[in-house]
Amino acid sequence: MDEILTRAARWMKAHLPLCLLLLFAFSLLPLLAVGVYDFPAVDDYNYGMQVHGALSGGGFPLCSALGAAVRKTAETYLRWQGTYAAVFLMSLQPAAFSVSAYAAVPFLMLGALIFSTFALLHTIFCRCLSLERKEIVLIGVPVLFLQIQFVPSPVEAFYWYNGAVYYTFFYSLMLLYLRALLRIACGLPHGGRALVSALVLAVLLGGGNYVTALLVSLLGLVFLFFSRAAHRPDTKRLILPEAVLAACFLVSAMAPGNRVRQQRVRASGPVQAVFHAIAQAVVDAGHWAAPVLILVFLLLLPVIWRITAKIKFSFRWPGLWILLTFLLFAAQNVPSFYAQSTAGPGRMRDIVYDSFVWLVFLDLAYFAGWARRTFSCLRNRISAFFQRNLAASERVALRTMGACLVCLLLAASVFHGEAPDRFGAAVCVRDLARGTAASYHSQQMERQKLLESGGSGDMILPALTAYPRSLFFDDITKDPKDWRNRGMAAYFGKNTITRQ
Repeated sequence: MDEILTRAARWMKAHLPLCLLLLFAFSLLPLLAVGVYDFPAVDDYNYGMQVHGALSGGGFPLCSALGAAVRKTAETYLRWQGTYAAVFLMSLQPAAFSVSAYAAVPFLMLGALIFSTFALLHTIFCRCLSLERKEIVLIGVPVLFLQIQFVPSPVEAFYWYNGAVYYTFFYSLMLLYLRALLRIACGLPHGGRALVSALVLAVLLGGGNYVTALLVSLLGLVFLFFSRAAHRPDTKRLILPEAVLAACFLVSAMAPGNRVRQQRVRASGPVQAVFHAIAQAVVDAGHWAAPVLILVFLLLLPVIWRITAKIKFSFRWPGLWILLTFLLFAAQNVPSFYAQSTAGPGRMRDIVYDSFVWLVFLDLAYFAGWARRTFSCLRNRISAFFQRNLAASERVALRTMGACLVCLLLAASVFHGEAPDRFGAAVCVRDLARGTAASYHSQQMERQKLLESGGSGDMILPALTAYPRSLFFDDITKDPKDWRNRGMAAYFGKNTITRQ
């Protein structure tokens, strides 16, 4: 019996990263399955109408689409908002090419988030710290699981293209930009390629949403400070991407369209916005530090403790580090409070939550490193315990984590109440099992056929009766003058559109 348990333990240790990856992939299946029924809504039509019109008019599809997207970007820059890179991508919404292509949206957004997270972790652990590849999985899977399954607004994070590409996609680009800065700062091979990547990403991020643009600018300054403090020889090469990012951010912020838009909303002063942002960060931290997040990071503690032993860093100032990460977290709220006096829509809260998960991990890692180096007696005792029990401790922790993933998935799909509403996979399972997602898609396709077959006059569409929580974001109203109705009417070439 002991021999069987020993072999099982060895197999588990050797295959633990693979098991975690399989469990993670299993947790994604409901999110991807429900994506088959995804359908465009509201601003997908407003921003995609020019590309849709250009493709309907014939000509070479790619050139027509790109030309129309550039025209929409220029028009929006002058009349509504300066986020040129985001508007360009918004204009290329998949349904403008084919309504069936919209089902690719969750695959694109989840793929971007997963790829960028693992790419950044690979650079940190394998390239900069020379750790084992399995650390990427042992840290990356729990972080992504929390970010994907417990994001505040899944429909705006992964399914509604206009909101997802504006926030989730640009958040993913930010991770790739930080990866490029790390490669430059650490003097890794192919530094020239990393510099070019950083410059391209700086141009894109400078023209993206202001939350990500501000955060990545501040993180770039932090990189510069630590690189200079460590006397890295390539520190000066970090200045150019940061300068390009700042210049592009300024071009976006100074757009004439921003002034036009600002006249329609109630803004806050800069000082007031900062205080509101800090207060909101306190509220968010208390709300998002849920039992699931705490449990996952407690289970990760043995892995984090082992990693800090291999990092040559003093970890002297845990208080200052936690203050720094909190201020970075709070800074993301400033653009929304400054521009609109609110904490922002769900899609913006999604990426603030994503950064919260990262910052909790970084704070825990810093504190563990500080504790390891500060309390020598306690450190020796803890190290001796982990050296004696590390394999068993890690197996138990991560097997428990894997069991928790499965149990949460099953429990959230069975029980009713608040838990299923917070767990993304359970929401998708319920929408699929009840047929809500399929019914929603069927009703939207019926509307699509009516819109494509009718003339250019007035159109009355049937009201929706299915509202899947995982897919439904917004709909037209009974008022033909509503901005949502007017956007859809312009997209399909109708005089007016309303619903029953």
